[in-house]
Amino acid sequence: MPQLVKQSFHAWIDDMPGAKPKLIVTGELQVPTTGWKAEIKRQVPQGTNPKILLLRVDAQAPSGPQGQIVMNLPLRYEEPASPGQFTQVTVLYENESVTVEVKVVH
Repeated sequence: MPQLVKQSFHAWIDDMPGAKPKLIVTGELQVPTTGWKAEIKRQVPQGTNPKILLLRVDAQAPSGPQGQIVMNLPLRYEEPASPGQFTQVTVLYENESVTVEVKVVH
């Protein structure tokens, strides 16, 4: 069964000059075979605290036989956001979650 690689998750606001600020969240999902696909989407509905962004990993199992290789799928989420808009991001998958602090990069 896939699971979050909790120590791999990071979140930051990219506030570099010359571009509009955006939130970037990265991490990995460990899967038991080849052929899995996964992406991060906004959780609907969001939680009650607007400073904590809730995201959900959507994973699709492969169809047909696959190589029995445990591997980590990279995950990435981006959306426009201003510094201070979010203080934390919580990523949910099945019955597990990971919460990370949002840093600002100038």
